[in-house]
Amino acid sequence: MGLLAAAALAAVAGVSVCHLPSLGGTADMIVVMMEDGLLPEEPWEGLSSYQREEFWTLACSGMMVQRAAWSGYVIICPAGTGRHLLETAGTLAAADGVPDGSSLCAGLELVPASECSSVVLLFSGDGSAPCPGTLPLRRSLWLEREPDTLMIQSPEEGNAFFWTGHPDDAPLAGAAWRGTGTEMLPSGEGSVELSFSCVHGSVPSNLLGIVLDPHPMDEVYMETWGAAFAAVDSLIAGLYPEVDDSEHLLWIRGEGFGRPWRTAPSPTPPPSASYGVVMPCVPSGPHPLLGLGGSVIPNAERLELPGVLERHSMAPVLEAVLERMIARDLHAGSGQELLFDVEFEAGGTVAVWLVAGGGMNPAANQLDILQDVLRNSLLVPPGRTLIGNSVIRASFMEGRIVDSVGVREVSMELMNILYPEE
Repeated sequence: MGLLAAAALAAVAGVSVCHLPSLGGTADMIVVMMEDGLLPEEPWEGLSSYQREEFWTLACSGMMVQRAAWSGYVIICPAGTGRHLLETAGTLAAADGVPDGSSLCAGLELVPASECSSVVLLFSGDGSAPCPGTLPLRRSLWLEREPDTLMIQSPEEGNAFFWTGHPDDAPLAGAAWRGTGTEMLPSGEGSVELSFSCVHGSVPSNLLGIVLDPHPMDEVYMETWGAAFAAVDSLIAGLYPEVDDSEHLLWIRGEGFGRPWRTAPSPTPPPSASYGVVMPCVPSGPHPLLGLGGSVIPNAERLELPGVLERHSMAPVLEAVLERMIARDLHAGSGQELLFDVEFEAGGTVAVWLVAGGGMNPAANQLDILQDVLRNSLLVPPGRTLIGNSVIRASFMEGRIVDSVGVREVSMELMNILYPEE
């Protein structure tokens, strides 16, 4: 770990860092585990404007997660950059947390498994530390008792099922991103594999017989987010050896639509790029999430911009610039949570893929709002600092050093894309 990062973490009281070996691929992965399974009061709370700028520029992708055994964050970043994000991870780990008031916590009777403050795990090529001797985990008092079937009514959450004893020959882990998966949960002196689903239906029929059709995104998930979750599960099983349990079922009978756990995607960058970020290392390969574009996301709607890109070599940088322009203005224009992705297609066509919060289809008027936002955004064209940071982001996404471009070149291409008739 660099001296600057070490000094920064030393100032964050109560945060320990464990440097573990890489999980493979072209990514470093950071897991932030909050003390006692507490939830962040506000997702990504405490990050400074510079930390948000750095997070975006280094092409990091993050997720606030709530699991039965732990809560915190998972951050995927290009190989070699993880140690430069440790100050950010320490800030997240030191933020105030709030108790988990979910039906999941109540039903499983989750309590701290040990006295352990927040922990940051960095999986990278430089890591060689042994597995930590303790982690801020929760254990289930309910699973420690006799076999049981429990139903809890929830007026706000949707239906969800949590059960033990799922057959080994029908793995669910790869589908966790679409609502059905597994995790390791301490119980007594050991740990139990807990299966879950919030998309199985309205009644818990034939849970042990669930067979999932493969999805093209399952493999990408298991190489990225799934790899991080699997690594933590392995650490849990090392601390609390797995034991068999085949007769527990928790049914959250929901009357709403929300899931019984909270998640939140990457923090938005600042509205304007006030800080230039220095490239900390040379990209070692394409970004692990490069192929995970909006075109493969369920329920995403496509908006084709009116013009085309003339200089195709600028596509990676223009993607980053457009993403930043959308992030700056879209939420203010729509008033709703919207996720998006920019893709340059064959012939220079530019598509923006849009999905509403919770993975839902966006409303029709939101596509119109997006187009208006983009066209009006040229009233405040991107400056030199934003373009410089966009070049770094594009380099880490592509896995190679991307050529620098000037303000005038970017402005001309944005005019070609957004105002082809002018």
